[in-house]
Amino acid sequence: MARIVDEALENPETVSFDDVACAMQQDENAARVILDYFSEVAEPLDTTPSKDSDMMTMEEHAESDEDKGYGGAYEYDIQTGEERYVKDYIEPSDDGEARQVEPILIGDTEKEPAVARGWETEIISPQNDSKTKTIFKLFVRRQSDGKMFAGSAFAITSKYLGTAGHCLFNISNAEDSLKGWAGSILCVPAYRIDNNGNEVYPYGESYQVASRMFAHEYWRHNSDYNYDYGVLELKNPISIGAMGFRQVDNSIMGSNVYFAGYPSDGGNMKRMYSSIGGCTDYLFSVLQESYKGQSGGPVWDTNGYIIGIISQGDNESTHCVKFTSDVFAKFSYYRHLED
Repeated sequence: MARIVDEALENPETVSFDDVACAMQQDENAARVILDYFSEVAEPLDTTPSKDSDMMTMEEHAESDEDKGYGGAYEYDIQTGEERYVKDYIEPSDDGEARQVEPILIGDTEKEPAVARGWETEIISPQNDSKTKTIFKLFVRRQSDGKMFAGSAFAITSKYLGTAGHCLFNISNAEDSLKGWAGSILCVPAYRIDNNGNEVYPYGESYQVASRMFAHEYWRHNSDYNYDYGVLELKNPISIGAMGFRQVDNSIMGSNVYFAGYPSDGGNMKRMYSSIGGCTDYLFSVLQESYKGQSGGPVWDTNGYIIGIISQGDNESTHCVKFTSDVFAKFSYYRHLED
């Protein structure tokens, strides 16, 4: 064990994430040093499809909202490097009834503060809130060159995390050799910085490494932001609870929402409060700018149910994947795997 800790401390840029996670679980100093290094070198994940293209507007997304069918997903095994196609494993409901999945509550809950639209706060103790403690900081190591990137995710169950598709499968605006699945992902829940500037891990046993990834086929093949969502499977489960989620349509226009995730600069989680200012069949925009690195974080309504996933942003708003019947059905599938 001492050898693994020493190796992780000496070579955090090349040592396997399995050994990094093992070292972090066993040694508090190792955890602090390694996380500090990762936070320093990690860059935000690229969300620009090509060198010459700007981020799509909501109007451009709407024009691309052609009905392609529900589609399936691609599953990638990080250990073996094998990829396989999984056809649509659960069909969405079309009976018009509202659909929602209840939260998994472990520990105390905290009521959302009453605040004005445009409010933003730094979460200094995410482990003390039933929602923020289920949000993860992701350290993503690119497979092609080992470069480190940062993203966010949220618990679906103790074993599965939801996130953005581009956190799992890199579209890159560079050469084709940099495109592809992440090489490895370290998942840290309730990550925070203390008053002395030290990295803190509230759940020492929960530095987990992803074992499998799932991304929608239309993201995998077409880099279609209407399908910029995916799922991570952890090697070992961590029971910290999970937020509920619900299926929504364009009636959410104008609704107030919260969203949260981890800025890529290595700071604490940021939680914002704003309103929905635009909708397409697959996406919605929140009238609040997000930080780079918050991609993959959850968007939830004032009742505490996740209704979207942070995808990309511009100087005025944040574009999010909407929990349509298709997205809801897929995430419900993973929730019920542990029932």
